[in-house]
Amino acid sequence: MQLPSALNIGHADDFDFEFLADVLKSRLKDYQLSIDEICAGRFEIDMSHAQAISSMQVNSEAVANYQKLLTELLDWPPHPLWPELVAKINRFLRIWIQVYEDTIEFNIGLLLSGVIHFKTDAESDVSENFHLFFMGLVAEATNQFNQYRLSYVENHDPHSGLPNAKLMRQHLANIISTEKTDSYLPLGLMIVSFKISSTVTDGYHTTDPELIAEIAKLIQQNLSGKFSLYQVDIAEFAIVIPKLNDSITLDLLAAKLQRAFELTIHINNKPCALAPKIACVYRKTAIHSVDELYLQAKRTLEDVIISGKQVATYTPELDQRALDYAVLERSVLDAFESGRFELYLQPIIDLPEKICTYAELLLRCKNENGDFIPPPTVIDVIYKQGLGGRFLRWLLGTACRLGSEINHAIGYPVHLSLNLAANDLLDTEVPFLLSQSLDLWGLQGKYITLEITENGILQDEDLANKTINHLVSLGCSIALDDFGTGYSSMARLRTMPIDLVKIDQSFIRDIYRENKDFEIVRAIILLAHSLGKTVVAEGVEDEQSLKVLKELFCRKIQGYYFSRPLSYPNFIQWIQEFQPNPL
Repeated sequence: MQLPSALNIGHADDFDFEFLADVLKSRLKDYQLSIDEICAGRFEIDMSHAQAISSMQVNSEAVANYQKLLTELLDWPPHPLWPELVAKINRFLRIWIQVYEDTIEFNIGLLLSGVIHFKTDAESDVSENFHLFFMGLVAEATNQFNQYRLSYVENHDPHSGLPNAKLMRQHLANIISTEKTDSYLPLGLMIVSFKISSTVTDGYHTTDPELIAEIAKLIQQNLSGKFSLYQVDIAEFAIVIPKLNDSITLDLLAAKLQRAFELTIHINNKPCALAPKIACVYRKTAIHSVDELYLQAKRTLEDVIISGKQVATYTPELDQRALDYAVLERSVLDAFESGRFELYLQPIIDLPEKICTYAELLLRCKNENGDFIPPPTVIDVIYKQGLGGRFLRWLLGTACRLGSEINHAIGYPVHLSLNLAANDLLDTEVPFLLSQSLDLWGLQGKYITLEITENGILQDEDLANKTINHLVSLGCSIALDDFGTGYSSMARLRTMPIDLVKIDQSFIRDIYRENKDFEIVRAIILLAHSLGKTVVAEGVEDEQSLKVLKELFCRKIQGYYFSRPLSYPNFIQWIQEFQPNPL
């Protein structure tokens, strides 16, 4: 039985089925029949079974398919020779599989098998034996087709029709096995992952079946015959190239695919822009296992994504980097389990009064030696290890506890803002967890601001908006972080319940030296103020930047100029020394 070609969906047309003459001969013996007996007898049509089927209530498509089967049976030759009978049986079974896939129920096939009656010249009725024989063939063919479809589902993506990671691994294993027995065959493996660009995309995400099928089709159009294409994950494809003479072929293919996806594609007249990330592995030395090769490709892809590049080729340095990351990963997990996670507070200053009623909560994590681990790495490890839910409970609970403790320590509340990861906006439990924490620590929702990024919204905009609206209903404020770095940030201000806009520090750093940065910041502040939004400038580190922001009427300032992030005790000391009670 052959596997279907890529981009077919495992239908009956791809099912390579036939009973060989020797197999049918063996089946006859099972029912006390022989070829000589069959060739010496005659076949007759008994329409009583067909009439029984006609009385069933079925739809028009089923009736049409039933007629196809009945027409084939009515054309049954009365005295077929053995080769003719073998061909006739297989033809009927192929038609049966096609109509069974569409609408016909299995029991109709069994009933139809009784339309053919067989008698010997001696007038002895052996129709029952032949009926059982024929019914057994229908059942066996149907079972094989069902097994084929099950195997197809297990080994192919349902939308693109491409073979999946399981078949890719089998293919690579076969190549590696050949290398061990024959002369070595150089090998190329490419992984192509897709991200939707937010610039010209209308409501698509990378799980859309139509989009996945279109991506697969476009890749397939750019491959030659010796390339094997697989879909190994959501919007992630692998290309296997055996007998690869050099790495230039991989480079050329990567460039070809980049060009193919430069143009916006349209599905149902809706535009979608895709940004491929391509990882290449070229091996001209012995490969010990499929895991080794695939892991190298995945490490290369991760390097592409983290670095912001479009294409990268595997180098051994990536393996060492992966080992270093594994050590870092163990440190993060140990710190989380040992309670060495802490939230620091960075003051946000209100101008022109120069008082602090806001602070951003920032994650800090120390390794066994007391050295800080970069927060993005910590978050990456936590969510990759499936600990996002536990971390979020800790984060929300700790934030509400700190809000309550600050109020008691200094006599007035300070608004605290904390960052939500992209995945958090897709978690419907987040509002309930926050509500529980607010109730537990007796804190009002208005003293919590949740910072979100545009990337988090884009993953699933409808679900993210539901989560955001639920959080707003608790009294919380929403801040759009890293404003100005997204493609459709301006539209977000109009369509979403955003209270604060945080201008990304990349625009603030050189605001007094770079006219472009100055103009961008000025435009953001004017737009935000016109829509009634509060603006926070991040990354203010010097007097010159502060002066420019004052002139632009930016009312909230965050940065090292006033204070670095502080531990809770140091923050309490700092705020008491910085200002009198603002209330």
